[in-house]
Amino acid sequence: LGEELPQHIKMPLKLLVLSEFTPGDSTGGPSSAKHGRISIDKDTFAQVMQRIAGKVSFTIPNRLSNLPKEISVTIPLDGIKSFRPDSIAEVVPQLRELMQVRQMVTGLGEGKISYDQFQTQLSKFSQGSDILRRIQDAAVPKSTPPSPQPVQKRPVLERPFTKTEEKDKSLDSLFDMVEVPGKSMGESGIPSRDASSLLEHFMSLSKSDKSQGIQIDERLTKEIVRDIDSILSIQVNEVIHHPEFRRLEAAWRGLKFLTDRADFREPIQLELLSVAKEALGTTFDTHVFRPEHEGRYDVPVSVILAEYEFDRSLQDMELLSDIAGKADMLQAPFISSIGPLFLGLDSLKDFGNLPYLKKLFEQPEYIKWTSFRKSNPSRWVTLLFNRFLLRNSYGPAHERVKSFEFRESMTGAVNSDYLWGNPVWALATLLTASFARTGWCDNITGVRGGGVIEDLPVYEIGNQGGQAVQIPLELFIPEQQLGDLADSGIIALTCRYNSDTAFILSAPSAHLPERYPDPKLTSISAIHSTLPYQIFAGRVSYYAGRISNEIGDGLSPDVVQRIFTELLSPLLSETGKIPSDALNIKVKESEDFPDKYDVSLIVLPERLGHYGLAPVELTLRIHR
Repeated sequence: LGEELPQHIKMPLKLLVLSEFTPGDSTGGPSSAKHGRISIDKDTFAQVMQRIAGKVSFTIPNRLSNLPKEISVTIPLDGIKSFRPDSIAEVVPQLRELMQVRQMVTGLGEGKISYDQFQTQLSKFSQGSDILRRIQDAAVPKSTPPSPQPVQKRPVLERPFTKTEEKDKSLDSLFDMVEVPGKSMGESGIPSRDASSLLEHFMSLSKSDKSQGIQIDERLTKEIVRDIDSILSIQVNEVIHHPEFRRLEAAWRGLKFLTDRADFREPIQLELLSVAKEALGTTFDTHVFRPEHEGRYDVPVSVILAEYEFDRSLQDMELLSDIAGKADMLQAPFISSIGPLFLGLDSLKDFGNLPYLKKLFEQPEYIKWTSFRKSNPSRWVTLLFNRFLLRNSYGPAHERVKSFEFRESMTGAVNSDYLWGNPVWALATLLTASFARTGWCDNITGVRGGGVIEDLPVYEIGNQGGQAVQIPLELFIPEQQLGDLADSGIIALTCRYNSDTAFILSAPSAHLPERYPDPKLTSISAIHSTLPYQIFAGRVSYYAGRISNEIGDGLSPDVVQRIFTELLSPLLSETGKIPSDALNIKVKESEDFPDKYDVSLIVLPERLGHYGLAPVELTLRIHR
């Protein structure tokens, strides 16, 4: 037993992450791939991502040709860089050819390749788009001046970059580039936009006899490259804003956020299980509850992180209730989140119009929620609210793309085009940080304590006074509403204006604390209904249970008491020593079962430096 539980060690913290990490099926339904539980850390992230996600395929509107109306794309997912625009442009054939044309135009303008080389390389492309075909046509030598052609109808963009006049002109430049023959020159010698193609003029200069002293204008080269970049941006935006692509990017970037911030030099273990929310009930039972309950793993799960959004529907309340009961038996918190549907909203743009939140949760729609909160297993469920920004929007001002000038499309809808991270990821980083510091996960709240999530991307909103401010969260939630949400069993992330930091001020579980005539008992009940307490109590319960399973028969009560004290004490403190009054163990013969001992344990967390936690009381029954 001494070898099984050596002194002066940290018992590992095992986080199990549940999310739909695999692409959905071809019909748009949830994924069906079953990979089981897989360990992951910083070093194995890309390898695991390639194994679990593989590749994602979907159709998007075709912005390069009039026909077909849609094109199919397949994006390999072999690392977090797979979600970047430059990676997308390299793996979609039509975009890859345009990228090559861009490089050739630059080389031609800089004199690194000749026109003949340009034309030879261009002829090898597949002409997979109208844009590329027009570029090829413009590069073909013409023996006679071209006759005027009717201007082709420009494609209609369903997703404009922005409503500003500047971007409208950029799009005009994009399509003027490949239409209209003619030689109406402006004062600078560059064809005017409404009379001739920039690319055609560029070709004419490239084919000119250098001895004539004709130079290719560097500005013209840059203008053509900029127009090609606009073409690329339009099509790449269709990819990165496709719902399935965004869902996968949010899931994997959230997991990357956690792995990057976890200190794996400490005994921290991270496992993932890919499961759609629709299959969560059965999969949780098969891959989480049964193997954990039967003790199949050397290290039990400490915390279960579920990257889903629950609503107030009967189906979701029944699912939460079922999972809570199993989490209770495992003594492992289940942490997930709520979305706007839980609050009766289609989107969070109307959050400010909600009634007084405490009154909201008294409405008939929350009868099942209130009933769930009153159940004892709800102590093991924690729900969060208010997503955080996972990455900056792409563009020169924020997240630059190196291989071409990409601007991410932002339609102006309330926060809809940003990539948001489930708040579960933010809380998980606080758990791992607290554990790395102390070996426990209770220091996860407070602006000056362990409740700070730093160095987040930010974006601009208008405050109540109409001033432009920057925040890292989907919503700025006033202090009053934060308290109302906490009283209603919801942890909400909060922040300050013009700061890249988010906070968790308090960490209630979903459980509704019992109220007693004695204020002290009511206060203890409130502490028992918090996530830090549940994690602390769960680990103490695991330690005590493991010791009890290893104690042999035929020992006296005094010997059993000494074994518990000697083995449990070093696990409760990094130094291996605890105050004499921090742990109280009593062993007596069971009145109901003569062949067993009843073991009662009382642990005082505050005497161990865990301030704000109430005493943990456990009762065990072991063989005599």
